[in-house]
Amino acid sequence: MITKGVSGAAILGMGRSLSPDLGRFVENEEIHSLLYGDDWPAKMRGKGLDPDHPHTAHGFQTRFWTHTPGDKISRNETTSADLMEAAAKEALHNSHCEAGDIDLFITATTTSPFYTSSTAAVVGGRLGLRCAAFEMKSGCASSVFALAAAYRFIDGGADRVLIACGETLTKVTPRKSPLVYAASDGGAAVVIGRVDNNSRGLTASVLNTDGSLSSLIGVPGYLPPVLEDMDSGAYELKQSGEIEDFTRAKWTDAPKQLLEISSLRPDQIDAYIPHQVNRPMIEYSAVESGFTREKLVDRVSKYGNCGCISILLAMQDALNSGKIRPESRVMLNAVGGGISWGGLLITV
Repeated sequence: MITKGVSGAAILGMGRSLSPDLGRFVENEEIHSLLYGDDWPAKMRGKGLDPDHPHTAHGFQTRFWTHTPGDKISRNETTSADLMEAAAKEALHNSHCEAGDIDLFITATTTSPFYTSSTAAVVGGRLGLRCAAFEMKSGCASSVFALAAAYRFIDGGADRVLIACGETLTKVTPRKSPLVYAASDGGAAVVIGRVDNNSRGLTASVLNTDGSLSSLIGVPGYLPPVLEDMDSGAYELKQSGEIEDFTRAKWTDAPKQLLEISSLRPDQIDAYIPHQVNRPMIEYSAVESGFTREKLVDRVSKYGNCGCISILLAMQDALNSGKIRPESRVMLNAVGGGISWGGLLITV
């Protein structure tokens, strides 16, 4: 699906939740120790494993954990809703908005702590919001889908839309899986609002899903929980080797369409911000879409793969560093479970 532009809309403020009271940053060496014990250097050498491989091959160095993969999950641990709440509070503060200024609240997560309740309703209640609220779930592309929806609602009459994303991927990641080096948690939020400057806004968005491939990645266990699924480990994240071949092609889908729709060249766009899945894939998507290394926002080494929040964390870093600023042209791009993929071209 391709949607046309929305003018007079801008990012008013962003927030994140990666604080020590909610979780901690973990280096590769701690994961080596978790998998192989305190004498991990010798054990890894004995197995012919390179301790630097997660970083040199995939870009992973640090990540934020609210939970240690493989440990028993406690009700006292930080949830995705907690991360959304903290990030949303910061975004409201940074955008100079009060709860009463928000017309629509959208949350996005693949790791909701609630079975039937929408995280948007629960977190909105904590924030004191009194507006429409709903949850978006489209795998790691959820934040892109949520942003596209936010711009459409502003075009339809909303003045302020708050989006909050939260992930606790460590709670569904098997300890003995290579995914343990990638898995990261965290929260991120953004307020998008109507502004008088018509040069700012959404140029176009591209969204797509192929549900026939939904079994390639995800947590396959049924809800409500089924005993046989619990016994077989079906509530842990699974990933098929086939997924890379399919998603590789989809990583250039949205960028090429967005460039064609906008009649812009890659050099006319200030920053390219993909979902931070791993370094080889995001570099591939940038190069194949025509972007130079200087245009790419790469935060994989700092945050790992934190699902749908990764694009918002990377965007906030780019804003804080001055890589992008008001009226910068930015392309966002994500591929994730579903299989869902999409992108947006916005003027911040």
